[in-house]
Amino acid sequence: MIVAPTPADIYTYTLLASASGAEGYRFDFKADLATAHDRFVATLIAAVAEWESAVTSERCREVAQRLKEEGRPRGNKAPYGKKIIGRKKTRRFVDDPEQRRVGQQIIRLRDEFRLSWETISDHIEEALARYENRRARPKWGGHPKRVYNPRHVHRVYHQERKFQDEERRRADAERKQELANL
Repeated sequence: MIVAPTPADIYTYTLLASASGAEGYRFDFKADLATAHDRFVATLIAAVAEWESAVTSERCREVAQRLKEEGRPRGNKAPYGKKIIGRKKTRRFVDDPEQRRVGQQIIRLRDEFRLSWETISDHIEEALARYENRRARPKWGGHPKRVYNPRHVHRVYHQERKFQDEERRRADAERKQELANL
């Protein structure tokens, strides 16, 4: 447990900081660690920096926990199978069936047809191009920005597998619970 510094600690810190030529959080402290005084000041500066880092970490952890409990996104990236809607304080996760459909298609192409990640990526890009009425490959012959590159396809494959396994486990647990209630 981290204990907040007392006013006496802060006063001592400011005296030492001003004596060592510190300005705010920046220290221009040339220490000769052979002397007891410089070792003490260096240790004190390190302790305050460590305390400040720990307080910031605690605050970030508390905010992350609160957002998780409220079901709100912590950053700009939604977990697999979800998308973020809303702005600022009203942002939240909702299911993204389109992403799930693409994930299920990737699993089908990989497991049934044993296609490579590159081939699956090309297949999905062409399908998206047809859906969005655009060219999969630009007319001028360059490389388009790929929504589903082979690495992404590989990651989505494993995320969808994990998602399906969790759904299966949840359904099994519910069935067991129903049987236990009979």
